[in-house]
Amino acid sequence: MKNYLVLDFSEMKLNNWAVLLGRKNIKAVQTSVLDFSVFKCDWKDNCLWFIYSSQWNKLLKMEDVSGIFYHFPEFESFEKIVGLPNSYNVEDGSLIEKLEQQLSNVTFYIQLAFAGDPQTIIYPNHKKLKVVSSGPFNEKYITSNGEVKLALTKNYAHISDYKLTLCWFWMVNHLSLINKSLLEDMISNMNTHNKIFILGRRITDGAGYSTADSRKYYTQILQDIVSEEKYHLHSVLNPHMDFSGFARNGTTTALLLDYNSCYFNLIFESWAPHIDLTDTFTEKTASYCAISGPSFLIANPHLIDIIESMGIKPLNSFFTGDTLEEKLKNFCEFYQHSTEQEIKTFYNQQLEVQRNNRNIFWNYAENSKDSILELIFQENE
Repeated sequence: MKNYLVLDFSEMKLNNWAVLLGRKNIKAVQTSVLDFSVFKCDWKDNCLWFIYSSQWNKLLKMEDVSGIFYHFPEFESFEKIVGLPNSYNVEDGSLIEKLEQQLSNVTFYIQLAFAGDPQTIIYPNHKKLKVVSSGPFNEKYITSNGEVKLALTKNYAHISDYKLTLCWFWMVNHLSLINKSLLEDMISNMNTHNKIFILGRRITDGAGYSTADSRKYYTQILQDIVSEEKYHLHSVLNPHMDFSGFARNGTTTALLLDYNSCYFNLIFESWAPHIDLTDTFTEKTASYCAISGPSFLIANPHLIDIIESMGIKPLNSFFTGDTLEEKLKNFCEFYQHSTEQEIKTFYNQQLEVQRNNRNIFWNYAENSKDSILELIFQENE
């Protein structure tokens, strides 16, 4: 077993590492040192040790390293992995140079950038730098339909996989804390209505780039076909509240109730489907995969292809059409003109499909991403 000390200076701490290693594989280690919290994770023939400040909101600083080695002298001889922060103002990317002057036995530096923001990749080329992200925001990075690829760009390795964003939101929105067995029991006993649920505030709170117009456009397609009594525009959240200050997990409970209140959902991704620049998942698709009932996704077709490649089948998969609009129209026509019994039968079938979808997603999210970890630990050629 090879030991690594992970000195993680990032803002997300173990959240990012749990995406790669699997949350359940990271264990807390009991020590008599009150200043630091110690965690470990065994992956194949490697043992990764993580040390953070015991103050939950305090980030690891360089001045803390000497204290770590004072309290845990055995760690000083371990090979080291250095986790880099994603902040925009990290001394113009010079952090690696300063760390090199103070640390020995550094195997590699790693930046985990899962939030879908192209500006998080901020460090200059370095032969020991690894960047793991959830989207190829530059043509020099290589990906193929969401599959894991390794690209050597000059001196550093960039590993990219769209699906990591789903796991990242699963972690930071606290969906991972849900008891999966109890979740299934709750969903099975929900008193659902024979309607299509549309989260109303998603139609008007656009984030730019014509997103609001796009949501109105697809909602109008539904409203032109489905009679008013058959869809539901609402949310359990107070419509007069300002959501801008919510914590990341602030709407999770509401989504759990909303997205299981009706037979079917119309779920909008954050950005309009035709905008390639924002070809990335957000918490909307993560919530769909983790906790939702049967849903039609309004998202970039590339993103829908990716989750379908995982074996996850949204309602989009069950209706024909060359475009997203055509598939939505066909779904709406089916719902509007079918008998109540036909809809009930289809709904029960989709409950089983969605239960299988959740199982696929939770299994993927909870476990280690071995293909990515193998790329991370392989030597640069």
